[in-house]
Amino acid sequence: MKVSGLLLVVLLLVLSESTQRGEASLTEGTHYVRELKQRLLYNRQSRLPEDLSLRGITPGMDSDGLPQIPPQFMEQPLDHFDKNNNRTIQQRFWVDRRYWEGPGGPVFLFIGGEVPLSKYNVLVGSHVELAERMGAMVVAAEHRFYGQSTLPEGATDSALPFLRVPQALADLVGLIRTLSRDLDLPEETRWVAFGGSYSGALAAWLREKFPSLIFAAIASSAPVRAKVDFHEFNEAVGRSLANPIVGGSKECLRRVSEAFATIDKMVQSGRLSELSHDFSSCVPLAAENPRDVDTFVTNLAAVFIMATTFNAEAHDASVADVCTTMTDDSLGNSYTRLTHINKRYLIKRIPCTVNLYQGVISELRDPQRSELRPWFYQKCTELGFLQTCRPREGCPFSKLLSLETTAAMCADAFGLTQQDMERGVESTNRMFGGDRPTGSRLLFVNGDVDPWRELSVVTPFRGSAVKTLTVRGGAHCSDTNPSLSRDPPALTQARKAIGQQLEAWLRMSRDL
Repeated sequence: MKVSGLLLVVLLLVLSESTQRGEASLTEGTHYVRELKQRLLYNRQSRLPEDLSLRGITPGMDSDGLPQIPPQFMEQPLDHFDKNNNRTIQQRFWVDRRYWEGPGGPVFLFIGGEVPLSKYNVLVGSHVELAERMGAMVVAAEHRFYGQSTLPEGATDSALPFLRVPQALADLVGLIRTLSRDLDLPEETRWVAFGGSYSGALAAWLREKFPSLIFAAIASSAPVRAKVDFHEFNEAVGRSLANPIVGGSKECLRRVSEAFATIDKMVQSGRLSELSHDFSSCVPLAAENPRDVDTFVTNLAAVFIMATTFNAEAHDASVADVCTTMTDDSLGNSYTRLTHINKRYLIKRIPCTVNLYQGVISELRDPQRSELRPWFYQKCTELGFLQTCRPREGCPFSKLLSLETTAAMCADAFGLTQQDMERGVESTNRMFGGDRPTGSRLLFVNGDVDPWRELSVVTPFRGSAVKTLTVRGGAHCSDTNPSLSRDPPALTQARKAIGQQLEAWLRMSRDL
């Protein structure tokens, strides 16, 4: 997603009217990820006043108490590569010139990923702090088919083929050229691309493919290597659950693995009614609906995945929190402890968990209603990122999370086969070089407990000018968040190193 992630400035938990009355929505209650992302959004926005105060910014007169920065729209070709196609799509963006030192000053481009953007993305974040320090203009550009950068009819089947990485990069190139002209920027203006998660990959690819336009790029938690069977993700989750630096332990990992192994045995022996009861499934799990069982174990795994991905930022869903529950001897055996995890996280706001696979597919097929549809389509056509489980290789979750199970969503939602996905992933890696990108003035930043680092560039490789930085104890995109006094020292030091590297680059000649 990747989120996108990553400044999550959209409320992905869209509750239906029935959910607000306390009844679980059959489609929207399926994804625990949404509920946690809602809390991440709340946490990030609740600390916005503190961040603005620390930076001496007086809020403007908008109703939200934030400076007035209205969105702008640019008309982009729907297909940049077919001159006979005259259809267009609107791209939303924001421009903040408060810190800009004027002609000759740099422009920092924050690239949107798989979530909608808002003016929050030009007001807060490490890129904004760097802009204030370095006299830069800040531009935030939303990705096509997300937020308000879409077609009136939505992400229809006929429109989705235009949701491609090359089209998104062409949008950014068009925006840069248009703003450079409209703002009368000098030709030597230095544009620096910033992004986190998928948008971090876009930042790297933009620098790689358009070095004459993009002077440098900071790619945070950027999965630049597309991969269909991303089994390494859940293996990395397992290592993070055992990592004492973030509150994990070997005992925690053992208990999680043991609990999911028990579930697998219960599924195999047909004890689905017992599982339905113990984990408060809204609709009883049944042998004739095996995809519902797959959805059930996916939802349970999501708690631990989100804990390791966002860690301390998730507050009550951090690695330390989930491991405290899983290592609490007073709660019974490992299986029983997992039921407590379910009660605490999955049914925190609803009376039962929704494990209906067809509900998920129905949402993914709806071009107007689903905010997940564009991202899943990108995964199924270009990126892969299917998080599978191989227990014998270190995954702590259910063996039901197989490649066949996860790839089925692409077939059922979009009619795309695993072979279609493999061809698309191969094309992406051939186009951009995977985790061996070319180019210079490109910095990859990764947290050492972030599972997405497995597809990023984490160490320098021979013959490359690419720079890397690892944040000890860092989670997904943690370096992109605004600086706070309570940040871990390693994160503070990482942000300092990013700033020093960028300042060194900006002192260089553009020709180097």
